[in-house]
Amino acid sequence: MLKATGQAAAVVPDNVLFEGGAGETVRQKLLQNTDLHTILRLPTGIFYAQGVKANVIFFENKTAAKDPWTKEVWFYDFRTNIHFTKKGDP
Repeated sequence: MLKATGQAAAVVPDNVLFEGGAGETVRQKLLQNTDLHTILRLPTGIFYAQGVKANVIFFENKTAAKDPWTKEVWFYDFRTNIHFTKKGDP
């Protein structure tokens, strides 16, 4: 549904990025048909139930190719204990 040169972001659970089965199929399609350039790793409980880790993936649509479009992926990990907001004035 994405235009040929469209950009998108999607929220996915960890198993889509790191496990086999259906997650592996999704990864292969993303690498062949898009330029997956950024993965934002979120703490648990943000989009899913507590304990479920989520990621936001950012990609640009491309035509299918024999060689993967994705060459480099930037990872931003917000699962660390670093606070990005002021606790006194959230």
